[in-house]
Amino acid sequence: MYIDEKIIEQDINSIKVELLGDSDSKILREVLYSYYFNYNYNLIKTKYYINNITNYELKNSEDLKRVFGYSIDKIKGFDLLEEKYKELFIKLFCNYLNAYGLQNRERHLASKVKIEEERQRFKIYLLDNRNYVYLQFNGYYY
Repeated sequence: MYIDEKIIEQDINSIKVELLGDSDSKILREVLYSYYFNYNYNLIKTKYYINNITNYELKNSEDLKRVFGYSIDKIKGFDLLEEKYKELFIKLFCNYLNAYGLQNRERHLASKVKIEEERQRFKIYLLDNRNYVYLQFNGYYY
């Protein structure tokens, strides 16, 4: 079976394949995606295992740093929060990330946080700088 395709780019989020016009291209794309998905998923699971994080649940800022290399105190606006709100934000943010599957958590990391005390919520801007999420003090998010 001759497959007339080449891989152009492979990164943590996707595999992009340039189709050059062969009927077997769909099969190759599915095989590549399946391989990449399983490889990536196992790599992520290994990070949790190596760092002794049971049940794949993030609990604190140290867990975030060990799994993602992500320092929560680098989030814009985090340093402006009062100490009680910093602790609450970390707890809520970890719970928010835990609600997603292992492969989707990295997409929901924050770049900026604002507190809205009168509404009892945090507004977090995601790393893509286009989307935001509200984390309510009671644990709900939307």
